[in-house]
Amino acid sequence: MLTVPADVAAALNDVEVVSEVTAVAQYGGRSVELSLHTDGGFTWDANGELQCTGDLRVFGFGESLVPKARDAFLAPFGQEVTVSRVVKMRNGDYPIPLGVFRITGNDGGRERYRLSRTAVTVDAPYVSTGDIYPLDDIYPADDVYPGSTSGGPFTYYTGPQVTDVVEDWEVGVSLADRLRMLQRAKILNPASPPVGATVYSELQRLTLFPLKRNPAVPDQLVPSGTVYDDRRSAVSLLAGFAGAKVRVTRQGALTLRPADRWAYETVLDFDINGVVELSDEQSDEFYNFVWAHNPDGSVSAFASFLDDTDPRSVGRAGPSTYEHSSPVYTTQAAAEAGAWSVLSRLLNRRSRVATVKVGAEGLLLDLSDYGRFTDTATGRTVMGEVSGLRMQNDPTALVEVTVIVAENS
Repeated sequence: MLTVPADVAAALNDVEVVSEVTAVAQYGGRSVELSLHTDGGFTWDANGELQCTGDLRVFGFGESLVPKARDAFLAPFGQEVTVSRVVKMRNGDYPIPLGVFRITGNDGGRERYRLSRTAVTVDAPYVSTGDIYPLDDIYPADDVYPGSTSGGPFTYYTGPQVTDVVEDWEVGVSLADRLRMLQRAKILNPASPPVGATVYSELQRLTLFPLKRNPAVPDQLVPSGTVYDDRRSAVSLLAGFAGAKVRVTRQGALTLRPADRWAYETVLDFDINGVVELSDEQSDEFYNFVWAHNPDGSVSAFASFLDDTDPRSVGRAGPSTYEHSSPVYTTQAAAEAGAWSVLSRLLNRRSRVATVKVGAEGLLLDLSDYGRFTDTATGRTVMGEVSGLRMQNDPTALVEVTVIVAENS
C-alpha cells in the first residue's frame, strides 16, 4: 500500500475530496503534459500476464499530438506515459502515482482543421448557386435583388476552404505496464542460469527495467537445471522460488511480493470502509495436496487430505496442489512437518472472492496488499488480499477492489 502524508490520507477519506487524472508522455528524453477526457480507466489483475492495462483519451487545441510518425509522443514504439491522480488540497496539489505505462496502440486520432473564406469583389451581384456569399447580409439600396445585374462593385466571401491549421484534436491511447516489455522481448538466451545464480541476480539480468528488492522476500539460490521458456514466464518462475509473486510498482520498477497472503497473513496493511459485495458463487479454488520443498528442490515432502467423508478429499475431488517453497526446509523431517502444517491451515481456510467499492483512499491500494474492509451500512467485514483493482479516469467514480477473502471452511 502506498504511504502518503497524514494530511493527504485525511483528504482521501473526505467524501468531498477533489482530484483529477494527469499524465505525462515521454520519449527520447523529451516529455509533454497531456490533457485528458474522463473516459476510460485502469484495471489491475493479480493473475494476468500483464499486471495493469488501461486507456486514456487525450485532447488538445492548436498543435496536435495525433501521431503521424513512429517517434511521435503517442506512438507505440517504446513511448511511455506516467499517470497520476492529483489530489487538490488547501496547501497545494499532491500527486498519487498510478503507474508508468508503455503505449501499446492508438486509434489513429481525429483532427479538426480551421476553415477560411476568401473575399471576392465583383462589379455586380453574382448570380450564384450557393458557392459565393455576401460579406454581410445587407445589400445596397440600388441592389434590387441578389443576382440582379444592377449596381456594384460588391464584395463577397467564397465558400469555406480547409486550411492546414489544426483547431482541435483528440486521440485514444491504449496502455500496459512495463511487463509488456518482457512479454514482447521473449528471451534472448534460453539456457539455464549460471551456477550460483540467485533469484534477484537473475531478475536483474532478465528484467529490462529497474528492479526494486523487497526485504520481505529474501533472496534464494536458483535450483540447478532450471531452464527458461521465455522472459515473462522466467520472472514468474524465479519469483516462485522465493515464494513470491511478480509485481510492478507505481514508479515502474519490478518487485516481488509474498504469495498467497490471504491464506496466512495476520498483519494488516490497511483498514478501509466501503461497500462490500460477497458473492455466493462457488469455485474449485481449494487445496487438498501440499508440496513443500526448499528452493533448490533437494529436500521435498508431500501431504494430502485423504478423508473421503469430505468432498474435498483427494479421492473424491482429485488432487488440487499447493506448492510451498522455503529455505527452512533443510531436512526431510522439516519439510514433512511443513507440508502437514500448510495443509492443515489451508483446509481450515478457503478462498472466496469479494468485491468492495471504496472512495479515494482506494487509490493507495496495490496488488498483494492485505487488509480489512468494513461496510458501515451492513456491518459486514471482510479481510483478505487485493487481487484486482479498477480505477476510472472519472475522479467522481468509486475505486472497485477485488479481494481474495479467507474464510473458515
